[in-house]
Amino acid sequence: MADSGGYDDSPVKRRNNQDTAPKRRERSAIWKHFVKTSSSLAQCKTCGATLKTPTGTTSPLVNHLKQHPTAMKEYRMTAAGAPEKDQSMIFDFVHRTDPLSEKKTQALNAKVAATVALDLQPYSFVEDHGFKELMAEAVPNYRLPSRTTLSRTLVPRLFDDTRKKVKDELSSAFEGGTSAVTFTSDMWTSRANESYVSFTCHLLTPSFRMKWFTLNTRHMELVSHSAENIAQMLVEMCAEWEIPDGCRKHIVTDNGRNIRAAVRRLPWTERACFAHTLQLAIHDAISNTPSIGRLCKKARHIVGHYKHSSSAQKRLDEYQKKMGKDPLRLVQDVDTRWNSQYLMLSRLLELKEAVSVELATSNCSIDGLCSAEWKEALEYLDALKPLYDATVITSADKYPSLSTQIPIIFGMLSCLSNFCGTTGFHKELARSLNTRFPLYTEDKEACLAMFLDPRFKSTVFRNNKQKLVWLKDLVLQDVALCPAVEVVQPTAKVQEPQQFVQPSSDVWSAFDNLASSQVASTPLSTSEWEIKAYSEEALLKKDSDPCDWWRTVGTFRYPILAKLCPKYLPIPATSVPSERAFSVAVEVVSVRRERLLPDHVEQLIFLHDNM
Repeated sequence: MADSGGYDDSPVKRRNNQDTAPKRRERSAIWKHFVKTSSSLAQCKTCGATLKTPTGTTSPLVNHLKQHPTAMKEYRMTAAGAPEKDQSMIFDFVHRTDPLSEKKTQALNAKVAATVALDLQPYSFVEDHGFKELMAEAVPNYRLPSRTTLSRTLVPRLFDDTRKKVKDELSSAFEGGTSAVTFTSDMWTSRANESYVSFTCHLLTPSFRMKWFTLNTRHMELVSHSAENIAQMLVEMCAEWEIPDGCRKHIVTDNGRNIRAAVRRLPWTERACFAHTLQLAIHDAISNTPSIGRLCKKARHIVGHYKHSSSAQKRLDEYQKKMGKDPLRLVQDVDTRWNSQYLMLSRLLELKEAVSVELATSNCSIDGLCSAEWKEALEYLDALKPLYDATVITSADKYPSLSTQIPIIFGMLSCLSNFCGTTGFHKELARSLNTRFPLYTEDKEACLAMFLDPRFKSTVFRNNKQKLVWLKDLVLQDVALCPAVEVVQPTAKVQEPQQFVQPSSDVWSAFDNLASSQVASTPLSTSEWEIKAYSEEALLKKDSDPCDWWRTVGTFRYPILAKLCPKYLPIPATSVPSERAFSVAVEVVSVRRERLLPDHVEQLIFLHDNM
């Protein structure tokens, strides 16, 4: 009920007011929306506001009605002489006075709170004029919550509900037999100079479905960033989510000194982020190839010229249109991200003709790339293409990624060994990869994950009998730690595993040359014979989902090996999930929300990632 100066808007009071008001012929259509309360006053039927009505004019009433778009629309249609039937239908719809039910109001409130989290809107968006107009038109009887109600009640309530759902999913997985979990963690400082630690969780459910959650984005408050404090925080977050003590735990972090020192204090298996180590290898190679550094610097100046000159950008757009292409913008790189340099040079090569013509015909002092530099840029991109695709593949969170790590490193080194170039960059890159990943085929978790992925198995070791024996022994040792399983025959028709989209890349070519289809043998029940039979089956296509294959095929044929899958398949190769949480955090703690409280930051990131 609207309140204006304590006015009672009850039907009885309104009827009494109408009975006592002076009688006057109300000819204007505006009087369908107002009630005369005296000779010089009228009350709005929509909001209850009282307005003065000078003799002979209804302008104040019309001006006031503009605050109510739906009522104003009806007034204009009536004044314009719309058919009586249409007027009646509109009037009946708009002025339905039945209040929204409590259930409907709560549902709308929850949707508004979800919009804040999913679309990264500030709490104040409920006060934005356009949004208020939209809601007034869509649901006239709904009263939007205030920003205070949104931040103090609705978002926290939605956070609690979603948190319970996540907790229930985790409990269900552990109760169903999931015995391993992997975390990722990273650190970040906000615009308000507040420090946070992110904490994500990855596991394979008993039904062979990959699950991952952003559990925490925890404010570090006033504590120092010491290894001891970070370790204590990780333990507390793990306990908060009731992760069983007996559950096998891995954690993937970047190469930050403090967080790695913290993890070493815990009884968890530490893994370095593959993407971060790959980035270090590429930076090493670039530093040792001066010509590449000069090329990137020159390309950066060209891109910066178009970013800062609207007239130059306009001319570049026109040249692209003349060539029959939709205008594209150049990409600015970021010093700390090698893949941004890759994207910058890739787009520059794509617009080579338009950029060359525009720079040659303008009066700017920026030098374009010469033919030798264009060739150098192409060589640089060709050398980095397999590595760029590798970063995309290993940063996935919806399907296994650690299982791809060894085949990808093998493929990258094979590609670089066959590469012919004039800059020497590919040789430096191969040297850097060997330095940063010196014993990549001896990484036990990565080897077991690769073997359990029916797309790869032991193909990388096919020409190395010693490695094949070592891998077999590794599997048998792990199988011996698993409880005995009963061989279950399938009761339903075996389905083909689902496929997912992966970037096409030459990084797989060396692997494909090793792989060859073989005739599947009869499934056997012992561990050793399961390994043999599984190894002899034809590989799945690389765009197949390995978890789907285990769910629909493998768990019936190889029940012993299936017990190992939850330990290794869900381990992410990178700490990218935690970095993504902070990418969301950057949006959450934007200029419009720089003063957001740390608790609200955690709630919004949690909702954004888990809803």
